[in-house]
Amino acid sequence: MRRIRVTAAIGLALLVLGVAAPPAGAAPLAGAAAEATIVAIDGLLCVGDTVLGVLHLSGRTGDTVELALYAKAQPLSSWAPTGVAQRFVLAADSSGDTGQRFELDVGGLGSLYSYVVEASTDGTSKFSNVVRTTTCAPGDEIAEAPAALLLPVSLLGTMAIGGFVRRRRHTGTPAR
Repeated sequence: MRRIRVTAAIGLALLVLGVAAPPAGAAPLAGAAAEATIVAIDGLLCVGDTVLGVLHLSGRTGDTVELALYAKAQPLSSWAPTGVAQRFVLAADSSGDTGQRFELDVGGLGSLYSYVVEASTDGTSKFSNVVRTTTCAPGDEIAEAPAALLLPVSLLGTMAIGGFVRRRRHTGTPAR
């Protein structure tokens, strides 16, 4: 009989402890600081007026990460904040395997030397690779010549070809 009581007491204690503890993988309790871990910032490059990259995060749904763009005006100057920033909120739990693409508009920043992106959470931050602004090639648009220039040039070319053919016919020289 005593053995049954001890077994029942141990079972009851384990049941109370099991109910009080959250299950493995459960969301943190309210008030607990949830924070994403920055795994890496990959593939930073500049195309036209846009800095592109991929942010790899590890965290839970709702964790946030701030991206900030820094720039150098000259090779030996220090990094200065540009005011260009973006905030990421994780839409789903992530282990950092998949990345989230980001784009930062640098069109209105003027003439600078290089860019770097900082990703930061409450406790940590990581920097991307440095991108020189000389690699910021223009986009895929090709400038067209104005119509005011094309019309006179094409007329002159047509007249020149017509005059050449006419001169050949009058002189009797066969075309070679």
